[in-house]
Amino acid sequence: MGFLDMVNPHIGLPMVLTINLIGMLWLAAQPGTEPPLDLTDHRYQNAVLTIRGMPILFATSFGFGGMLGALDVAVIAFAVAAGHEPLGLLALALWATASAIGGIIYGAMRDTIATDRRLIVAVTGLWIAVLPLLFVEDLGQLMVLLAIGGTFMAPAMAIVTGLAAQLSPNHSLTLALGWISAGTGLGVAAGTVIQGWMDDIVDHQPVFIVSAAFASLCVLIAWRGAPSLRTPVLHRRLLTPWSEKPGPPRH
Repeated sequence: MGFLDMVNPHIGLPMVLTINLIGMLWLAAQPGTEPPLDLTDHRYQNAVLTIRGMPILFATSFGFGGMLGALDVAVIAFAVAAGHEPLGLLALALWATASAIGGIIYGAMRDTIATDRRLIVAVTGLWIAVLPLLFVEDLGQLMVLLAIGGTFMAPAMAIVTGLAAQLSPNHSLTLALGWISAGTGLGVAAGTVIQGWMDDIVDHQPVFIVSAAFASLCVLIAWRGAPSLRTPVLHRRLLTPWSEKPGPPRH
């Protein structure tokens, strides 16, 4: 969207909405990705967050959302302060592109470690990449750091989604993923509000302190909550919940 806004500020939002609508309809038309319907299993039907590990994933997704919401506001504020607002849009576009590339690479990789450990690795990598933003001095440094940090974002979210899918019964899969999306959305709202409030009333504060705080929250939750994510299912080859044959267990 940043690139589109640089070309014409009036076409950015309509184009994003159009692309989202097309993607939503295309995915909805893929029956092969639907899990089998099981009407005999009523566990956790309306209480997905009571499943062991799900509160950790919800809280982690909230932290991700908070970091993203704060980052969007902070990058533009930093670029405006530097007198180059269009470059702020370019920096966000670099973050999004790097995230997409990271997601593609992660999706093509073979699983070598358990999913809960992959979450720790991805969240820690994201945290390490975000912390240097506290000391950034110009837009060039900002773009480089966002290009590096963005590569961890999509893999981290994919791992959270995969864990939610593995932890929840098939009949509660949609509800479980809905909670993950809700956590991310609530985080984005909170991060945006807090960062905007900081920019308005606090002078001489590090621009990216809110993003760093949310990233630190994600690391704390992931490390503290990892034991609740360790189940025998999670130590198999990561498959979709509706796969017919599970992979061999890890030793």
